Amino acid sequence: MYSIVKCLRDRGAPRTNQEIAADEGFEGELRFSSSGAAAVAILIEPDDEHMRPIIPALEHACLVAMHVDMMRFRGIERDKAGVGYEQEWSVRIIGYGPPDVDDLHL
Repeated sequence: MYSIVKCLRDRGAPRTNQEIAADEGFEGELRFSSSGAAAVAILIEPDDEHMRPIIPALEHACLVAMHVDMMRFRGIERDKAGVGYEQEWSVRIIGYGPPDVDDLHL
């Protein structure tokens, strides 16, 4: 799914409503995989065959809320040292195919 993702926490601490509203978010292709019993969510550039995350992956991703074109996921984000922090993503779906060929925008 092509989406805009906003991170709702910074190193585990909730961001303010003003910070979230001012944040344009990160646009890319939202992908899910499973590692054992845990789901992992990543946001990648649309044509990145190496699937490098635009933002840190969301480990143990769990859907906690869903609206018409919005979802909220909660999980663990790791910093470069491997320390895990609680993170939430606000995900707005913008299409189901590459933005340049997909005319279906919700």
